Amino acid sequence: MDTQDNRISSAKLLIQQKLKLEQGLLELETQLKENGAGLNTSLLDEEGFPRADIDIVTIRKIRVEIIEKQNDLKALVAKIEASLVDIHQNMPKAQDTSQEKLVPFCKIGVGLNPGDRIISFGHINQHNHSKLSMLAKLASENMNTPIKINVIRNSGESFENLQLNITPSKQWSGNGILGCSFLLL
Repeated sequence: MDTQDNRISSAKLLIQQKLKLEQGLLELETQLKENGAGLNTSLLDEEGFPRADIDIVTIRKIRVEIIEKQNDLKALVAKIEASLVDIHQNMPKAQDTSQEKLVPFCKIGVGLNPGDRIISFGHINQHNHSKLSMLAKLASENMNTPIKINVIRNSGESFENLQLNITPSKQWSGNGILGCSFLLL
């Protein structure tokens, strides 16, 4: 039975083989250049006769070896790809990090639903709120446009995670363009 460590070790071995194969190809291409030819250099002169200025037999052998190694490289890359897919499909599932995302950074003081704890306000969260100044900026930049907010609301016996929309407007009866005030937690 394959373990994840065995899959990873196998993939690393395939990658090492690929690197060796690529190095071998580079060496063969260098040999080809040293013999005055490339992969597509004509081995015949203008009259259709074999060129006398190069070693045609050596060049043909090197070309064949390059082509074989290129084919081997393609097959090896396909094996590496399949191996990496297998590794990723069999990776242990990541721990649920939603708890980190559910960390409120402020609460509503007055207006709307006092006590609601804000988890996210548009793209703003506990990591980037800049002492709530980013909330005011985002609200003023989105006048009359809904902003998605995620709140935790105390519903008596339990807490609810709610996704709401709030639209900044001068029409609110409460404080400011959101009709409420925020308190930093």
